[in-house]
Amino acid sequence: MKTKIEAAKDLAGVKNKKIIIQREAIEEELEDGRGGRETEWITVATVWARFRKPRPTVKEEAGNLVGNILQEFEIWRRQDVERGWRVLWGEHIFSVENTYSFDTENMILICREVVR
Repeated sequence: MKTKIEAAKDLAGVKNKKIIIQREAIEEELEDGRGGRETEWITVATVWARFRKPRPTVKEEAGNLVGNILQEFEIWRRQDVERGWRVLWGEHIFSVENTYSFDTENMILICREVVR
């Protein structure tokens, strides 16, 4: 039988959060009869993810300190996720900044939370 610590370590690698991955609709998919273009998002997949520890950064812009938090999501490897897509988790919206695969089964989505 596993100890509580061993069980917690096993759970640390579990993909236990459900996220929605979306891409921006291309112009042919949008039907705006007013001649304009609205940004619409199309759901590509709903997947299980493991949240990695957030990485805060601080930089100076125009004389002010600006803070950002990058959130990494580990998901089962996919070939279609690209920079510019977005991730939804509950009420949170994240912009996909980069992706990388670190083995044959998993990949990381590096995301920045979109503040509305």
